[in-house]
Amino acid sequence: MPARRVLIAACLALAWPQPDAAAERGPAPPAAGGQAATAAPVPALADAPAATAATLPASVLPPRPPPSLSPRPLPPGANVFIPAAESAAVTLVMMGWNRWVGEAPWADISGESIGRNLRSPWVLDDDQFWINQFGHPYQGMWSMTAARSAGLGFWRSTPYTFASSLVWEIAGETEPPSINDQITTPIGGIVLGEVLFRLAGILRGDGRNPWRELGAGLLSPMDALNHGLLHDGHDELDEPRAWTLSAGPVAARLAWDAAGPSPGWETSPEVAFRMVHGLAWHPAFRFERPFDHFELQAAYAGRSNPDATLILRGLLAGATYGDAGGWRGVYGLYGSFDLDTPGVFRVSTSALGLGTSGGRLLAHDLLVEGTAIVSGILMGGGGQVARDAEGKGRDYRLGPGGQSVLELQLTAAERAAVRLGLRQYLLFGAGTIGGDELIGAGDAALVVRIAGEHGVGIEGTLHTRTLWPEVGGREAFTGRSVRVFWEMNGFHAPATPLDPALLGP
Repeated sequence: MPARRVLIAACLALAWPQPDAAAERGPAPPAAGGQAATAAPVPALADAPAATAATLPASVLPPRPPPSLSPRPLPPGANVFIPAAESAAVTLVMMGWNRWVGEAPWADISGESIGRNLRSPWVLDDDQFWINQFGHPYQGMWSMTAARSAGLGFWRSTPYTFASSLVWEIAGETEPPSINDQITTPIGGIVLGEVLFRLAGILRGDGRNPWRELGAGLLSPMDALNHGLLHDGHDELDEPRAWTLSAGPVAARLAWDAAGPSPGWETSPEVAFRMVHGLAWHPAFRFERPFDHFELQAAYAGRSNPDATLILRGLLAGATYGDAGGWRGVYGLYGSFDLDTPGVFRVSTSALGLGTSGGRLLAHDLLVEGTAIVSGILMGGGGQVARDAEGKGRDYRLGPGGQSVLELQLTAAERAAVRLGLRQYLLFGAGTIGGDELIGAGDAALVVRIAGEHGVGIEGTLHTRTLWPEVGGREAFTGRSVRVFWEMNGFHAPATPLDPALLGP
């Protein structure tokens, strides 16, 4: 179909950067006019108290070792048995809750049901959108964070999530094992778990503030349980990062029922949080381990049908590239978990793809940053379809596909920023519900700083959905929203003093 060809051609046309190993150490940081990816100020060189990795020229920095995927020795205090026991305990608690509290008919587990599932063919299940597309990734998060907080590295932690999901599909339900769950639970759970594990470590800090400890525990309960029981487990590098928190009213015109009347405008409050950890353009950034660079977007609008957004992507394997005075960034293999639920434009995916993210100081006070990623959707769900005559079955398409993301930001003189973004998802319906979905979201925002870390902004978003059902012709939907908001931003860069020997005589 023409729309698919356009999407594929656009993906293939994305420019791909070439690494320059001799210039991995990047340019000097921008002057006081530079800015972080989320409109946060970059400290001026004059403000630096001492020579650090972020303030020295690249020529005096020691060479960085190339990233390695080879297993690292277990750190002191790491334990491979505790996360296995904790994952099993979480599974047993959920099974008990479903059976005796929730009284779910599919939770009446027996030896006969386990044996039947071992012999049964795997299927695409008919669970509701929120259960399949968020509940299962959140379930997978528990095993991932249990292993990470027990001192295991990223790659050593991933088998726990796959194994826990497999046990659940065979012994956690009486229904046949689900292909989509066995993909979504570990892939989405790994991405979500790693991000929450790192956020919990950032929020906890030195552990002296009980409120920060509480917040870290809410983000990652298994991390809170293992913190102090074994050891901190947070051995990641202190990477440069930037974040924004915004709140304000949003007016949206979105269809919630594909067969219903044309929707009107609805106004509701919305809060949003954005974070880039491991700013790829920053000279202090070092990519050594999975998710040293990741991006997070989260939002919630309290409409009559609540709209939630959770976009997570992190670099699994790759390298830095760039030279002094030019574009500097990272490229490689990304893992992502996307959830966006604006009416019939809802979509959620677990994906792996190739891409790049970076930036360049064009002038003394103008910073440009961008991201381009093309991914294969391992499993995704989206759109809205009619249930069967008895009101049963899935009301959305489920299957594999492809997705792409393009983002661009211009920041001028720490006073104004323009953000542009485009996301597209192509889903191929599988199982009992065929047909294809092309779901997109494009947004543009302008933010003006008014005092210190505070600013005001306006953002417009266009949602599109084109579907090709098995029966009938092509259908298209559009939705719009406009948001006016207050925004607070923050920026952090490491300031670890270097060995004085590096400074020379």
